[in-house]
Amino acid sequence: MQRRDDYDDPAEVLRMARLAVKEANSRAARLQNQTTQQLVQRVKDLKYWSGEIDRELQDLKDDNEDLLRYFHKLQTCMTITNEATKCNEACFAVRRKRIHVSLITY
Repeated sequence: MQRRDDYDDPAEVLRMARLAVKEANSRAARLQNQTTQQLVQRVKDLKYWSGEIDRELQDLKDDNEDLLRYFHKLQTCMTITNEATKCNEACFAVRRKRIHVSLITY
């Protein structure tokens, strides 16, 4: 424990003030370094997740383009199938007429 007369000595007060300032500066520098390291880590994390989001977005765009290509192929196939079905129905109608005519003539 310090005695009262230690505080009365200007040199001792100055020494203690300098020591307190030195400790405060040291603590501030340490906290600043920790905060800087945390911010650097957060920036790295943000860059990583930003890259992950960009990659996932590109994957989704690619998947969407693939789905659109398949959709157009399916539409083309459906159109061709509908045309073939119409042709088949027309041929079937002609055949029914021929069979009907054949049945009447016998």
